[in-house]
Amino acid sequence: TKGAAGETLSGVYLTEVGDGSPLEVAGISAGEFIQAVDGQPVKDLKSLQKLLADLENRRAKTAVFLVNTGYSTQFYLVQTPWNDGQ
Repeated sequence: TKGAAGETLSGVYLTEVGDGSPLEVAGISAGEFIQAVDGQPVKDLKSLQKLLADLENRRAKTAVFLVNTGYSTQFYLVQTPWNDGQ
């Protein structure tokens, strides 16, 4: 996949985002391209699923997503949905 400047992107293009998922909580939506989670590169759908499962398994309080929106690349810092503010 190519970015706005023609650069080659690695990651996963989102066609949908699950209700209540860390991606939805972060404000990330379908049509965006996830490149990394907490600094770990997203190579394909399987690696994204593994990284999201790891966030939940370790009950991470926050997560950082590197997202290409098609116009820019942004970092999203999100408080995870299972974090009760403690």
